[in-house]
Amino acid sequence: TDSAGTGAPNFTYGLNSGGSDSGLLGFAYTASDTEPSSPANGDVWFDTANDKYYTYINGEFKQLTHINAPTAEWTGARGFHMGGRQGVGSTASSNKIDYFVIATTGNSADFGDLIYYDIYLGAANSNKTRVVEYNNPSGIQYITCATTGNALDFGDLTVNRDSGVAGGSNGTIGLIAGGFGGGYSNIIDRLTIATTGNTTDHGDLTVGAFNIAGTGGETNAIFGGRQDGSGARNTIDYVGIATAANATDFGDLLAANRGHAALADLTRTVFGGGSASTSGGAFNVIQYVTSATTGNATDFGDLTAAKAWISGASDGTYGVFTGGNTDVGTTRTNAIDRITIQTTGNASDHGDLQEYRDSGSASSGNAS
Repeated sequence: TDSAGTGAPNFTYGLNSGGSDSGLLGFAYTASDTEPSSPANGDVWFDTANDKYYTYINGEFKQLTHINAPTAEWTGARGFHMGGRQGVGSTASSNKIDYFVIATTGNSADFGDLIYYDIYLGAANSNKTRVVEYNNPSGIQYITCATTGNALDFGDLTVNRDSGVAGGSNGTIGLIAGGFGGGYSNIIDRLTIATTGNTTDHGDLTVGAFNIAGTGGETNAIFGGRQDGSGARNTIDYVGIATAANATDFGDLLAANRGHAALADLTRTVFGGGSASTSGGAFNVIQYVTSATTGNATDFGDLTAAKAWISGASDGTYGVFTGGNTDVGTTRTNAIDRITIQTTGNASDHGDLQEYRDSGSASSGNAS
């Protein structure tokens, strides 16, 4: 029969054959729950009892395996910028949720509205399907990444905090760290992103602070820079995500920083922007650490402009820094900057948010 098994083959240009078949191997395929008898090199066997695939090589069946390349489970193709302070010369809070494709340059579009949006510098965590966002003294809200619409209530924090928290996720567990609530908080809360409900205690930061930049990873969340009662700090903390624990010291940023943003892929955590002062002097600096190796930050490049109170997100390849404030006052921007996380260099223009905003939260998730 022909190769499709539908009938006799048609040799359009004729056929010549000769010699013998002594040098040809016909490989056998067997699907059974027991090993085939008298196999020859190259024979394949699908072990139906254990769902495994083998090839016979030099006297034994050797299992063929495939391991998918790991992905950053806390990231997705679609970027989100949520809440923050809006306009120019205003301190009003915004309830807008913007979304855009991270891999493709372009402006954001309207996704829906937040329930809670009366503070600034919130935190967001993702499991690709859902983004959980905190932007209220106690209330937590969430969106479904693939479906435009308004946020829904998720639950409450263990303790009210009204600004400057940081987030980090491994794609299953989300952490919300620090903030200001009657004082500088060192509390790290934890939640399961796929299950609505109140947070529980995870542990403590090395010091109480707010205006922290945080992001997730396969194993650890990293929280870099902060502000406490003595001003801006360059400290970087890290903490295991899967099991409740206190944070420990990771290293230092290039300089004391606050009001900046963090994002990560599988191996690298990148920090962008910020300020060391409450009265001016925004940074354009981008810096990074290797997520699995404790140590100090290294210079990455520059933002398109000096900006503080910015937000950051990643799709696992590209990073975006959204919004911000160019003078640590009310000169806000709607710019979205982009970087390739594994390639050091300056940021380029990605597009614009719907409105001028700073102090929002950002994350990413899948579009379907």
